Amino acid sequence: MTAAANDARAEARLGVVVKGPRVNPAYVERTQACLAKVLDGNMAYPGRVLEEIEKSDVASLRKFARKNDVHTVMLVELMPGQGYEKTVLVQRIGLEGGDEATLSTLVDGKFGDTCDWAFILMVRHMVDHMSETAKQAMQIGDGLRDQGLVDEAIARYQQAANIDLNSARPYMRISDIYRGRGEIQTAMEWAQKSLELNPRDPDPYLAVGEMAMQADRRETAMDYYQHAISIGLRIPVLYETLGRLQVWSRMDAIGAQNLKDALALNPYNYNVYPPLIDALEREEHYNEAVDYLLEYNKTYPSKEAEYRVVSLLERAEEYERAIPTLTKMVADEPGKMELREKLAHAQEMSGRLDDALQTYAAILQADPMHVDANRGAGRISYRRKQYANAIVYLQTARANDPYDSEAIRLEGTARELTGDIDGALENYADALMRDKQVQAINVRRFLILAKKHDRLTYAINLVQSALDYKQLPARRTLVMALGQHLVNEGATDDAIMLYEAALPRLGDFAPPSLALGELYLKKGDIRQADENFRRAILLTGDARSPYFAGLKFKDLGRYEDARFYLRLAWGRDDSNPAVMIALAETLFWTGEFGDLAFLFAQGEKLSVTPAQEEMLTFMRIVWGCKDGQEAYARQLWGYWQPRLEERGGGSLDLSDWEPWIANNFAGNQLAFIQSVAKEFSAKASGAPKG
Repeated sequence: MTAAANDARAEARLGVVVKGPRVNPAYVERTQACLAKVLDGNMAYPGRVLEEIEKSDVASLRKFARKNDVHTVMLVELMPGQGYEKTVLVQRIGLEGGDEATLSTLVDGKFGDTCDWAFILMVRHMVDHMSETAKQAMQIGDGLRDQGLVDEAIARYQQAANIDLNSARPYMRISDIYRGRGEIQTAMEWAQKSLELNPRDPDPYLAVGEMAMQADRRETAMDYYQHAISIGLRIPVLYETLGRLQVWSRMDAIGAQNLKDALALNPYNYNVYPPLIDALEREEHYNEAVDYLLEYNKTYPSKEAEYRVVSLLERAEEYERAIPTLTKMVADEPGKMELREKLAHAQEMSGRLDDALQTYAAILQADPMHVDANRGAGRISYRRKQYANAIVYLQTARANDPYDSEAIRLEGTARELTGDIDGALENYADALMRDKQVQAINVRRFLILAKKHDRLTYAINLVQSALDYKQLPARRTLVMALGQHLVNEGATDDAIMLYEAALPRLGDFAPPSLALGELYLKKGDIRQADENFRRAILLTGDARSPYFAGLKFKDLGRYEDARFYLRLAWGRDDSNPAVMIALAETLFWTGEFGDLAFLFAQGEKLSVTPAQEEMLTFMRIVWGCKDGQEAYARQLWGYWQPRLEERGGGSLDLSDWEPWIANNFAGNQLAFIQSVAKEFSAKASGAPKG
């Protein structure tokens, strides 16, 4: 049979209304019209309703299926209150799959109370023309199969295949038998023969895919579904099944797209929504996930869906959009304080402060000691500069949660702004003594406030005394906050004494050693700086400590020392473009041009920002001129110059390069490099170096 013939028979489809126990005969005509709509449009199955089966049982259904070469059952519900325009594809099952209980349930119409009636949509194989002799062999095979004589039936189907060499139907009959017997591999081989004869029939693709899944061959199943789609079979169930498998395999992006395509072909298949929403959520497309979830919730409303909508919108920080759903949820469950709290928070984050304060007040009316509501009301009062009200709310919050860091900070600041300095200091000091975690921001506020009002010695002594009883994480926070404060105040020696004394009590913690290295470097004590940097590097396995040390030496112009640390950082993390750029600069300034070629080759594999890309390109141009490859350098500049013009110039700060360029180039080369540097630094006012 020709390909054109195959394409022609691909259009043949069959729809059948099967009466269930709740079918109203008066609506049969409307049912048929809806089914025709699904066939002709939404499910992309051309065809019309040909016959209605009066008797709804498995035997008559199978008899009709054999007569019309039906292979697949699709259960569809008509939704009440929707004008019977909306339908829901509930389940798809092969007639020869052996799942008698499921098939009987479908035929008997026992599928819940969500619809007024249901019908079964029958989808048959592609119609191919068989000779009368082949048809007789098929009918004899069907009779033998009904008697349980499957081996004899297979022989008859093979006879039909030998008579009509281009007919695919006998092969699918044989495949169905082997599948029913659990011989999945053999069943797949026979289905494959059917596909070879009629590659545009979607049913064998679906059957082979299902069998591959039974054999735990997920990738094989996806390959078959993908191939069916690639040859232009726009069948919703193909997209749906492929999308489900991809989502199941955590191929969420492509799986979501196939599920969207399935919905585009049949907008009323609500089974597609749950896996699509899951995939979009994992891809962090929260707003889009909410769009589908809200649509799904119109047909299948549930509290779980509403809670999920709120959760997704909170993660997307789309608080304004969450307010209508939260308002409805509060109205449905007025006694649930956590819903009111979420509503108040969404209103506050959306700038609806009056609404938020009113919602917090409603919570406090039911529970005056509610911590989150008091904190929220205090926060709004603080934003409105109603500091006296804020202090009252925040005091109540702290009375029930002494470790509430936000309440501590806001109350302390509110007291300071109202002139109650002693109260503010007492507030921070009390928090410092109580708080197991210790927030660095509160320690810094405490020290700044104490210095401002000549109480710094008291504050420092208090912080140091807290080191005696605080747990390790809190001790680390206290030391780093106090040390940074001393550095900011210019008390470098005091900061060094603090860090040195605290080191034995902080465990394997690198930041104090890094801070000491930087402080000793500023004092010009290179030996002590190097010793502390090396100690920090031994405490960590990543590139951050050597990179930090390398930058500090580089900023002081000690390029040999910087090169040592930056090489170590690159050895620990050769995927970090910032490390590579810093190392490349030191190699330029120490004259190690041979290593640059290797470094740039590795750097081509990195993902870089536009500014990093500019820096790497500039260095390649300079390196080309220095390495005797001026033609390459000028060619690279010829490619990059228009790009910089489109950007309005480069954004690099190349001031550190100017002396080096002047000392290493002359004549035309010097003029060329200086012009290139000028273009790359055209927008560099205040820009960071490199």
